Amino acid sequence: MNTHIVIFFMFSCGFQADGDLTCRILGKNTMSGLSKDGDLVIGGVFPVFGTLEDTGTLFTTAPQKAKCFGFDFDVFRWVQMMVFAIEEINMNNRLLPNITLGYRILDNCASPAETVRAGLILANGPEEVDSNSSCPSPVTAVITSNSLHIARAIGNFGIPLVSYTSTCVCLSNKRVFPTFSRTIPSDFFQAKAFAQLVKHFGWTWIGTIQADNEYGIFGIQSFTKEVVKYGVCIAFTENILSTYSRTKILQLVDIIKKSTVKVILAFASERDLYPLMQEIV
Repeated sequence: MNTHIVIFFMFSCGFQADGDLTCRILGKNTMSGLSKDGDLVIGGVFPVFGTLEDTGTLFTTAPQKAKCFGFDFDVFRWVQMMVFAIEEINMNNRLLPNITLGYRILDNCASPAETVRAGLILANGPEEVDSNSSCPSPVTAVITSNSLHIARAIGNFGIPLVSYTSTCVCLSNKRVFPTFSRTIPSDFFQAKAFAQLVKHFGWTWIGTIQADNEYGIFGIQSFTKEVVKYGVCIAFTENILSTYSRTKILQLVDIIKKSTVKVILAFASERDLYPLMQEIV
């Protein structure tokens, strides 16, 4: 496989007196990833590693770069599937005749800040240029799981964004996210299914836990709107995130232990819910 480390350069572009568009390097950063050249390059942002940053902290100074740790083999398989799909398309001359697809895949360490950074890297292009060259072209499209942060960062550039996991109802707003598409239903349908499940079993007194992000917040909002129609009462709604401190998680465990509910609905990813489940066990 023809791969190499991706290097990002920030550019300041402007017209000179003769009308030529030139670029000037403002800074240089690196992010680990894979890339391969092509006539059309597709970007990818995947959480191959985790992060140790606490996204619940209010920054009083500029945030530091996320400290990546661990290795998620499931996500790494997603990366390999993207590479495999692109290679298969390139070998089939009937699909894109005379056009070769390339890829530029970056690891965001499951960090919102690194996700935005990766999106801007892909939108700007990775090549170093001299003062007399044109600005590098951005990627043709971006495939990612953490879409909301990238959509806000590069949506105005008109770059198509495709997600295989982002289910937040908020992303269905085409006025705000005109270039976003997904291959999975939104949480609107998942919330209705959860509500039907609660109704089926006759649960009327439940607790809810939401991921401390748009996925969890909008998901629980949609769910609550549905279950109140069936006379269901929600005892508590608490937040969870994988980067929460152990103190915060233990506080949530204490709330669960003191509550009289027998059923808790969690609208959170496996990564975010795992630390809580460890403490509960």
